[in-house]
Amino acid sequence: KEIDRIVSTSLDTLVCLLDPVTKQCSYFHGHIKSVQCVCFVTAYKYIATSGQDREIQIWNPYTQKRITSLAGHGACVRSIVFNPTHNHLISLSVDKQVIVWDPKTYEPLCCVQDTEHVYRPEDTFTCMGWDDKTRNLMLAHSRLQAWPYRGDANQGLGLVLHKARLVGGLYNASFANIITIDISGLVILWNLDTGDQISAWSIKHSSGETITSASFDRSGRRLLVGTSRG
Repeated sequence: KEIDRIVSTSLDTLVCLLDPVTKQCSYFHGHIKSVQCVCFVTAYKYIATSGQDREIQIWNPYTQKRITSLAGHGACVRSIVFNPTHNHLISLSVDKQVIVWDPKTYEPLCCVQDTEHVYRPEDTFTCMGWDDKTRNLMLAHSRLQAWPYRGDANQGLGLVLHKARLVGGLYNASFANIITIDISGLVILWNLDTGDQISAWSIKHSSGETITSASFDRSGRRLLVGTSRG
């Protein structure tokens, strides 16, 4: 929509930019193997593509010229998404590796690989998406999986652990989940049946202020917190 074009990729190594009005096509040449994913990075108005050659190619859609290439994956890249909330470019390869990139400097910020779990029938993630509402990175195999995402390169992706003293743990009867919250404002939501972490987020508060108490409202849909400054 931003560039008023349709972008498609194919197994013949080409990336096609189609004008839906004139039906005219222009092509990006640079991949040496099949191209399997594409993403338009809205904040910087460029196109990112990748596939079996394992490199992410960055293109200028107006000149059809390659800007640069990003190397880091050791297997075929299956999906690329842009996270506008934290201004990150995120790529996923078939070996369950996720790399977070700075879309301005093209430097890798974080790399996470799921080596602890085996997914059936194929031990891989097939697609990926960014959920801006819950601030989770959504990955799919035979089931949908949410990876908590705090946007801090030092914290990374995946499971988030409390590093500060816990204020408490609360049971939410409306959703049958448990949350834990610590004095730094980190909240983690847990699945009561499996013990798996569902999501995590941080409560914003003033510098020097700590969270001292927490409770759900009567509906169970809002979390109320108290701080050291009253």
